[in-house]
Amino acid sequence: MGLPKVAAASYGVSYLTVLLRLVRLAEKIKVHGDAQISTEFECLLCARFADGMLDMSTFKVLLRAHQDEMERLREDSDCDT
Repeated sequence: MGLPKVAAASYGVSYLTVLLRLVRLAEKIKVHGDAQISTEFECLLCARFADGMLDMSTFKVLLRAHQDEMERLREDSDCDT
């Protein structure tokens, strides 16, 4: 019996539940190790996606909108100097 099956039996959940939780954990680790995350909002957004609270489409739309806004703010501050 493999480790995920043992964990599933120990916690009284299905094998697929354990696998899903492992995938989410791996996503969280990947998200927090990603050097492209530059703001607290991006970190929060990625964590919510990794937790399954956002679907991929919503995640991409929100992340792109935030990055566009950050770029506009940088351009505006460059024009002021």
